[in-house]
Amino acid sequence: QQRYLVSRYLLRHFLSRFLDLPAKEIEFNLSVKKKPFIRGIEFNVSHTGNYVFLVFSSSPIGIDAEILNLSFDFELLLPDLFDKDEINFLNEGPSRHQLFYYLWTRKEALLKATGEGLTDQLFLINVLSDRLNRMGQLYQLHSFVQSDHIFTLALTNNNRCRYWTYL
Repeated sequence: QQRYLVSRYLLRHFLSRFLDLPAKEIEFNLSVKKKPFIRGIEFNVSHTGNYVFLVFSSSPIGIDAEILNLSFDFELLLPDLFDKDEINFLNEGPSRHQLFYYLWTRKEALLKATGEGLTDQLFLINVLSDRLNRMGQLYQLHSFVQSDHIFTLALTNNNRCRYWTYL
């Protein structure tokens, strides 16, 4: 609950700076697929553990972050989430849990960027490539591991990204 409140506060804070408006005057709109946006600013939020991730852009963008939970039993989920090539990739790697979260965050970040949200047919979306076409846009996927967290940023091709770290 605290993380949610902090993420909403930070989102309004940064948007108010970008828009040069008081935070209380910011009006959110919803896309056809219910993704929130504001006058030419695309944004996305993810939180996990004690971290909150916010990304902003003038074009579609998404982020997902997860704690690497080494006790999570994902075996039964594999056929519903990943295609054959992704499952082979996961099974051939040195750390199956890390690769599971790598693939998962890539799918979720991409679907957040497109505004689709999670679907029942995740196995139809192969995210092994760093560049892929989705809904008429070319996206780049950038995945990072930091200590026991993994996160992926999905942004449209040729889009610049800026980031800040606040501890």
